[in-house]
Amino acid sequence: MAVAIEQAAAKQSRADAISRTLLFTHLIFGDTRISDRDGRIYANLAEVRAAAKCTVRRVVATWLESGEPLRLDVVVEITDSNGRVFDILSADYLLFETHVGNRLGKVALNSRHSYLLLRPDFVILDANHAFLKSTMTDLPTITGQEIFRMFPDNPGDPNAIGKTALAASFHDALLTKTTRSVHKLRYDIRARDGTWQERYWTSFNFPILDDNGEVEFLVSNVEDVTRDVPN
Repeated sequence: MAVAIEQAAAKQSRADAISRTLLFTHLIFGDTRISDRDGRIYANLAEVRAAAKCTVRRVVATWLESGEPLRLDVVVEITDSNGRVFDILSADYLLFETHVGNRLGKVALNSRHSYLLLRPDFVILDANHAFLKSTMTDLPTITGQEIFRMFPDNPGDPNAIGKTALAASFHDALLTKTTRSVHKLRYDIRARDGTWQERYWTSFNFPILDDNGEVEFLVSNVEDVTRDVPN
């Protein structure tokens, strides 16, 4: 009970500090750091996060409109004028923390880069147009299905390891709660007429964490690199 009271008091103290402190947001990606110069006094932490979310979504929209790939290595740092850090928020949290709905579609539906949204048990929740086009599938067909049931190994290739390699990458992402990738992996695709087409892919797979730090979703950013693989 005493611990709970102390935690509640600390939380209230932090909230009080936020409500009367001039805070600054810093957008960080790669070697680039963009900071606001004026700062603002926020009512509470939720208001700070809402403002950070708007900032990140504007940046992401600019990237998508210019045809650049969606970057999720973005971090928003909230500090006071002395540099004391109040919060650090990742882009994946800011972009995906709302209810499932059409979460991925709102961010990257029309991007030329392929994105697939999965539950931690690898059930497909959503995909953008680029993913559906590159895999020759339809959203109603794959939604709610386990990914490896919808995309099995080519039965005509006895050496196929696509399913095994991708599953290992997913499991690593879940275990480490960090991005895992596979490069130039052969993973044949079944065409709409039932024939199999040889394909090679590069895949970046990263977890989306809930407020408790547990994996809520997986996002797979895949790119068809078949033309880059020598015959």
